[in-house]
Order: sequence, then structure tokens, then C-alpha cells
Amino acid sequence: MVYYGPLIGDRYDDDADLRVDGLDDGDHLGRSLAAADLDGDGLDDLLVGAPEVDGYEALSPIPDGGAAWVLSGSPTGLSDLSGASAGLYGTEWFERVGYGVLAPGDVDGDGHPDVALVGRSEAEGLVTYIVHGPFSGRLILDLAAARIEGAGIGAASGDLTGDGLPDLALSDGSYPRRAEDRVYVVPGNVEGIQDVVSAAVAGVAGEDEFEAVGYALAVGDTDGDGADDLVVDLLGLSGAPTGRRSAIAVFSGPLAGDRAEPHVVYGRYEYFPYDSSISVWGITLGDATGDGRTDVVVAQDWSQSILAVAGGGPACLFERVAPGPAPTFTGAPPSAFAVGTCAQYRLVFELVRYWSSEDWAGWSTPWTEGPSVEPDADLWAQVVDAAWPDLVEDLHYRVEGRTAEGAISSSPPVAFAE
Repeated sequence: MVYYGPLIGDRYDDDADLRVDGLDDGDHLGRSLAAADLDGDGLDDLLVGAPEVDGYEALSPIPDGGAAWVLSGSPTGLSDLSGASAGLYGTEWFERVGYGVLAPGDVDGDGHPDVALVGRSEAEGLVTYIVHGPFSGRLILDLAAARIEGAGIGAASGDLTGDGLPDLALSDGSYPRRAEDRVYVVPGNVEGIQDVVSAAVAGVAGEDEFEAVGYALAVGDTDGDGADDLVVDLLGLSGAPTGRRSAIAVFSGPLAGDRAEPHVVYGRYEYFPYDSSISVWGITLGDATGDGRTDVVVAQDWSQSILAVAGGGPACLFERVAPGPAPTFTGAPPSAFAVGTCAQYRLVFELVRYWSSEDWAGWSTPWTEGPSVEPDADLWAQVVDAAWPDLVEDLHYRVEGRTAEGAISSSPPVAFAE
């Protein structure tokens, strides 16, 4: 269904401006969508994926080869499939090309917009094709400029390396989710057949063995510094310390090499409830509040809700300095020297007792402008009273900083010594 703007009030399927039907029942037309001016006429076109349509029938039917079509925009609206200006067809059995589609822009610098198509085969795994424009007629993916194997379950595009050309952010995430999952940054002008590890120039991962990254992701300038950032979901896995929750992390660009620690985290301990299932289905970026700054909009499956994390603004960055050995149950309380762009800082203490992962306790100092952050005597006495060494499975502390708008950045946890 296509609804032309401006959108005001409720709209239903029976009053859509355009209905585009698939070729067959069950071809999953619309599983993926991307809007961009693909033919250079100044009007947006729509790239539509159908992962379970048969492949290029002019050669021979390719069961579930998958396809994507370019529906051209015009002053009167979009075309339907019968008027599609181009079709891109998979040529491998059950490769399901069209599971994901991207319109990253002109990745090879020839003046023509290019596209990327993701396939998801149960036998061969994930594959991402990069196809150079211009597009016209029927195109088979054997002629694609690049085939990236091993990633694409989550996909987004933008200039993540700061070289002025679009890159692809591709996740190798799986279900069930794994701590080994990663998001790879692949230059958009890559060519040939490559595995994603060889093709990538940067990547991000979860914080530790209890966190998976990258089922949902987006790219945009979230902190207003002119560089694109990578926004990913973080999922707390089974066995994570109680209190570890699903979250959204921002890795500030430009990116290079492996980076496991995000600059800003929305909700690791604040917004999204801990769940060992997939709790974030989608992330998109835009100015939802009309204040000129980028907001993060999140679709959650556990509550069937959409949340907007307002603010964006300058990234809240800080350093935590904890000299000397790791703190002990009976020693002096830890302290932090926090410097950076956060408006306020605090220390957070958390523990889990042996007899139940649900037996969790936590304390935090009041928010302060810093730079020194430490617990007062009463708070430290509460932590010590609860933290019997033979009863506590995990005791750690971390530093949090927050912006004036309320966006929270969290340091990695620091474990107490035995």
C-alpha cells in the first residue's frame, strides 16, 4: 500500500493511493523497501523486494530466487509492477534476494545511484549484492559488481568511514542471537566476490559475552558533528547479570578498525526491559520532535510499540579513571574522575547473589557535575553490608554520564576483586 503525503489523520488499506500486488501469493512483495531517486529525474522512486518470488524466468524458473523492482516516481505517483522501470532477479535456488534492499547512493562515483540487495538462504546463509546503476529492464544478479557473503540480516548505508563515499553496514546476526554477532562496515565501492570479514574496514560488537549486537541498525549523524554514526540494537543474552537490558547504542563516526565500546547508550539500564528474545525489530533516524536534531526511533516487538529517544545533540563522551587495583569488598570505596562533555555523572553499583540470578540489587550516587564522583559513607555501607563475598556471584560498578537532554552514556563495568 502506498499513501501519498501530506498524511493527516487515520488512513486504512481501502483508501490507499496505490496498491501494488505481487506476482504470486506468498512472494512476500514489500518485505523490504527503499526510497531514492534512482533514475536521476529529481523524483523519488521505490525499490521493492520480494524474496520468495521465482528468479529470472526468461532463463528458467528459479524457485525462491527472489527479486526487487524499481517503481518509478512521476508527477502523478508511482508505477505498479507492470510499469516497473527495472527488475533485479536472483539466479540461485532459494537465495531469496529481496529479503533486504538499500539505496545507498552513488557508491562508485560514476554519477549514477546504485543499490544493494540482501538474500537469505537457509543453505548458503546471508549474501549482499551491490549493483551499479543506471537500471533498466531485467537485470540478473550474476552481473552484480560485488557479492558480499556472510552478512546482511541487518543492513544500512551511509558514509561511515568519512571518505565521502557511501558504505554499507551489514550484520551477521542470527537467531537465536549470539555474543559473536558483529556489524561490519564494507566500502560501497568494493568489487568481486568476497566474504564480509575480508571486505570490511571496520566493525562493532557487543560489550561482552552477554550481549549481542546488530539485528536492527541505522546510519545517520546523531550528534551533529557532520559525520555519520552507526546506531545498533544491543540484546542482553541469557545468563546476563540481572539488570542488563536490551538497549540502543551509538558508535560515533567515522569508524575504523574494531570498536566494541559505543559512545552513547540509550537504555542499557534505563528504558528497555531485559529479554532474551529479539526485542528490537527496527531503528530509524529523523527529526521527530522538530527541533532540528536527529532523534532515534525504535520499534519493539515485545510491547508492539514505537519509542522515540529525543535529543540527539552533541555526544556525551567521558573518561573514567580508576587508578590502582580493582576495589574489594572490605577496602576503600571506588571513585572516578570523570571528564568530558556530559552534563552530569554518577556511580552505579550492582550485584547478583549466587542463589538466584533474579536476586539483584543496585545503588547509585546522586547525579553530580563532577569531575570527582564517589559514594558517601552511607551508600558505601549499604553496598558493603549486602556484598558478602561468599554469597555474591557478581559485584561491579560503572560510571554513567548524561546530557542535559537526558541521553545516558555508560562505561563498561569494573568487577570487584575477590
